[in-house]
Amino acid sequence: MTAREHIYYGFGQVVYSLAFSDGKIQREERRILEEILHNRLESSASKNISAIIFTLLDKDMLLSVQSSFELGIKNMKLGDNHLTPEMINEFNATLLDVAAAFPPNTEEEKEIISQFNEAFKNF
Repeated sequence: MTAREHIYYGFGQVVYSLAFSDGKIQREERRILEEILHNRLESSASKNISAIIFTLLDKDMLLSVQSSFELGIKNMKLGDNHLTPEMINEFNATLLDVAAAFPPNTEEEKEIISQFNEAFKNF
């Protein structure tokens, strides 16, 4: 996997942890999630992240929300030499859209977004 792919793979894990933080993701939520990614991110990144998330969902991962988040951040940092402030801003906006799309907004979702911003505050 290239450094750039690590960024998107890791972000897919972060989005997965956010979407999964309020419980199982239903079919309609999956459609909405895919739509958000498509509208927010460049087409190829959107497709890659969607594929990662849905692969994780289909495997019915046994990872906790926090474990998935931590692995995602770790993977993103493997490619952080390719990260730009614009990418971080777009990723943050995507996380906010995902959280808003799946009410209610929980403290765990807010904490995930806060931890994401903290992890990349120097970009």
